[in-house]
Amino acid sequence: LSETIPHMIWTATPDGNKNFFNKYFMDYTGLSFEELKGNGWEKTISPDDLEKELQQWQQSLTTGKDFVIEKRIRHHDGTYRWHLSHSIPQKDIDGNITGWIGTSTDIHDQKNAEEKIRVAEEFSRNVLQNSPDCVKVLDKEGLISFMNTNGLCLMEIEDFNIVKNKPWWELWGVENKEIIDAALTTARAGNTAQFQAYCPTAKGTPKWWDVIVTPLFGIDGTVTQLISVSRDITERIKTEQKKDEFISIASHEMKTPLTTAKAYLQLLELSLDGSDEKANLYAKKASLSVTRLNELISELLDVSKIQHGKLNYNFSTFNFTNMIDATVVDMQHTSAKHSIIKTGNISRQVTGDKERLQQVVTNLLSNAIKYSPDSLDVFINVEEKNGVIKVSVKDNGIGIPKPDLEKIFDRYYRVEDHALQFQGLGIGLFISYEIIQRHGGKLWAESEPGGGSIFYFTLPV
Repeated sequence: LSETIPHMIWTATPDGNKNFFNKYFMDYTGLSFEELKGNGWEKTISPDDLEKELQQWQQSLTTGKDFVIEKRIRHHDGTYRWHLSHSIPQKDIDGNITGWIGTSTDIHDQKNAEEKIRVAEEFSRNVLQNSPDCVKVLDKEGLISFMNTNGLCLMEIEDFNIVKNKPWWELWGVENKEIIDAALTTARAGNTAQFQAYCPTAKGTPKWWDVIVTPLFGIDGTVTQLISVSRDITERIKTEQKKDEFISIASHEMKTPLTTAKAYLQLLELSLDGSDEKANLYAKKASLSVTRLNELISELLDVSKIQHGKLNYNFSTFNFTNMIDATVVDMQHTSAKHSIIKTGNISRQVTGDKERLQQVVTNLLSNAIKYSPDSLDVFINVEEKNGVIKVSVKDNGIGIPKPDLEKIFDRYYRVEDHALQFQGLGIGLFISYEIIQRHGGKLWAESEPGGGSIFYFTLPV
């Protein structure tokens, strides 16, 4: 048996001199029996481990018990590898030790794997503890099992034991429980959830948080734990609120002089008799510029209203196809270079805010024209299927990089590579997204850089 198994096997006399080594032992160390016998085997043990083994040997001689030790044994290539050695005393019927038998099994790869795991765990622990954000580990039920030191400071919790094993939602208050439950459900299903919420600290300090909840998976692929990372965005929210307040006030203040200017321009156009073509052209262009500026201010005011939940809607029943046709005609007048090609029709009446939906279509067509400087055609298609209206606006323009596709509906967001070439405030799609959502629909885009873009929105009939 000793000659067939891939483990080191040896025997020794009661005084500790080894008197047998199996072939695997000699092949592994590269030493002959003559070199190993007696105390010769000691030169195969790492100097750092030999003293520990001799001490265990002496203790075993005294107690008569076997012992297990991890030690490094020198391979015949000169490297030391970790082994698990088990030494068992052999006794006669009177209990006297008559000899020893021992085995050594190579566990070097396992030992290295364990060390890598230990280093990884230590690294992860340091990352969590020193993260500038509030990091919490939750079990699948949403109970808190860990919170890093910075997290305790951010939430002004003096002792982790105060929140240990408590439901996560209790930190956020009952008003946020629905959001928390939805995030936990998403994470338990193996997906990442993200949300923003207001939650004061334990001492009542008002704070806004950006929160991400991600699942941790076990060996079998099932979710075993959840990690929540909460970032304090209070200052950012305050800055945005101040910016929104300034834009709202400035927009309101500009409305009055713009209205007056537009009225005077209209009077000027009426007073011109048509004999001076240049004067008529200048008056018309000035009136168009004032109209466009007035539209921009209205959009800024819409953003402010959306932020405060006060964007008004006037729902009525109207002919959807007629609205699309009228919008296409109006937009065609703004660009002689492009051709807007419409396909499809909706036969039934639709209930919604006609002007707001027209605002969405106008924005999508305007963007398609603006971002297609070298393309002549813009396509808009309207169709109805299974009680849902679907509108698509397609261009063959510059396209949108994939990382930007998910952000283009954010407030003030603009694709950085095109910000200087194409002017805009980055609010048209934000407003359009809000309008379509308010109508119970969806707005999204498909695009590739250089391959044009298609914007879609759907509306339930």
